[in-house]
Amino acid sequence: MGLRETKKARQRAEILESSLMLFRERGYEATRVRDVANRTAISEATFFNYFPTKEAVLGRWVDEQFAAAATASPGGGTGAGTRQRAHQIVRALATGLAADPELTRLAWTRARWAPAASLPGESRWSELLFAAGQARDEVRGDLSPGRLGSLLEGVLHVAVGDWLRSGANAPSLESQLRQAADVFLDGCRKRHERVASARPR
Repeated sequence: MGLRETKKARQRAEILESSLMLFRERGYEATRVRDVANRTAISEATFFNYFPTKEAVLGRWVDEQFAAAATASPGGGTGAGTRQRAHQIVRALATGLAADPELTRLAWTRARWAPAASLPGESRWSELLFAAGQARDEVRGDLSPGRLGSLLEGVLHVAVGDWLRSGANAPSLESQLRQAADVFLDGCRKRHERVASARPR
């Protein structure tokens, strides 16, 4: 990453941090873009160069939770199989989101989230996961790793939303994320493989 990209990444991180601090201190609705700009010592125009809306800030935070979970998990997508690696990431993601439940709820109810595009020369964690799976001949090859990764992130995002809407007796976030990932990964098997359906005993 060049100097210009490094400075832009630092500025984006500062805006994100200031926004989240203000959301916690004042509440999401009471926080204006002007407040974030003043806290970060930038103009409102500069804010909008990085984030088109306040909701986009929350979407970025969600995206970073996925990326942080992949970084925090051992294995790096090379040593473990696709399913084992996905379970590692799910466990770290559940831990990270549970550490800030109020912000998690805010992000999942307010953000218009979609998997962010990777930066030039970089790949998303989910794309790397499926690229490694295809290289090991574990994953169907008729879809690109990037497409499979985006779909998995979407499935996990929906699972978090389901968990937030569940009652107090609902299964843990980790178990719901793991179930969602497993169902999706079963569909990612090579076409000639069959998944045995679960039969009640």
